[in-house]
Amino acid sequence: MNRTRKLFAALLAAVATASAGAQLLQYPSVEFWQNPENQKAFLASYGVNPQVEPKLSTEEQVLFKTILEQLKLDGGRAVATQTLTAAIKPESSAALDFTLANLKAEAGQIDEAILHYRNSVKKEPNFLRAHKNLGLFLCQKGDFENAIPSLTKAVNLGAADSVTYGLLGLSYLNTGKILAAEAAYRMAVVFDPATNDWKLGLARSLIEQGKYTEGVAMLDEILKGKPEETSLWLAQANAFLGLNQPKKAAANFEILRRMGKASPESLLLLGDIYMNESMRDLALEAYLDALKRDPNQPVDRLVRAAEILVSSGALDQADVLLAQINNNYTGKLQPREELLVLKLQSRIAIAKNESDKAAEILEQVVDRSPLDGEALILLANHYNRKDNVERASLFYERAGKINEFEPDALVAWAQMLVGKSRYNEALPKLERAQTLKPRENVGRYLQQVRNAAQMSSGF
Repeated sequence: MNRTRKLFAALLAAVATASAGAQLLQYPSVEFWQNPENQKAFLASYGVNPQVEPKLSTEEQVLFKTILEQLKLDGGRAVATQTLTAAIKPESSAALDFTLANLKAEAGQIDEAILHYRNSVKKEPNFLRAHKNLGLFLCQKGDFENAIPSLTKAVNLGAADSVTYGLLGLSYLNTGKILAAEAAYRMAVVFDPATNDWKLGLARSLIEQGKYTEGVAMLDEILKGKPEETSLWLAQANAFLGLNQPKKAAANFEILRRMGKASPESLLLLGDIYMNESMRDLALEAYLDALKRDPNQPVDRLVRAAEILVSSGALDQADVLLAQINNNYTGKLQPREELLVLKLQSRIAIAKNESDKAAEILEQVVDRSPLDGEALILLANHYNRKDNVERASLFYERAGKINEFEPDALVAWAQMLVGKSRYNEALPKLERAQTLKPRENVGRYLQQVRNAAQMSSGF
């Protein structure tokens, strides 16, 4: 995998992580829960249809008339609630429990409402409205696992409306049943194509299944009516990346940027996309904008951006970003973060053939982290180039004492000795390296050094 493909793979992983963590598409919206029409659909009717709902005794019918009269009065709900509470018995109609649950829900006493809805369906297992309302309020509390049986029961009993299907889709989606969520959301949209909540749910279920083309189309439709919604632009950018269309994703991020709603994370992703397209200056601009947008954000992601720049050969841009990181986080970097910044600066200096500057930085690294094998080898290589065999050997030896870096340190050390025609000193180091980490190229080199050592000893 080449550098561009690696960068794009990292970009997709970053977006996937961001999507999962941020939950780009949140719904039902606050507007849904507060919509009077939705509340009315569930709570406004206190009547009972005797054809399909629990029967009322003569005494209970009289009680209902009393309750309906009480509800017409100021403060009547509290009085009606007391009347019902006193009247309900284990053998009384499930309709009374249902009505009390509605009154509790209207008063904001959701936990008590759920309890009474449960009592209602225990008494009357086929009480459609009780199952619907129970599912609604379980969803509102985020108890999606327990909402599913109530909502599916309501559907099986004949419920055919957008809210029941929409909440069922929401419950399936939040319990990982993505295919079922898609099916439920499609039904919700059929019954109510004007409600964005269900379209959003459908879009998310499509995107989570990798059906990015359909997800993009659905989000396009919603964005026409709600172009100010940040989450929609972000979700669509995620889908574009899934379709391997990074330029379209970048366009979405740029729209958010110009709206003043781009988050630091989205700006960092935008920078990554520009780097994937070899637009180094635009990438740097996006990275710097991310830092400016939130100067107190964790530095790790910014350092990763600098590493992308360095790995891509955008050395001048990386220099600028690292300078800004140092200025912004003066005295705030953790030791590990300081080391990362120093090592990146050393890589830039090495790439620019500023060997003395690189060595100066690497000396700081190994002083702070004596077991940093990579820095020790780089420093040893520097002194090797300077023909300072003694100092180079010192750092190769130190790196060789670290298990992870011992084979590479020994090979580099041996190469330096071979360059000085010290074949007999190089041989044991190469043999040890090959024993620890067998490699075909090292094996060939070892044989060449053996031959050279034999020839030199023959003279």
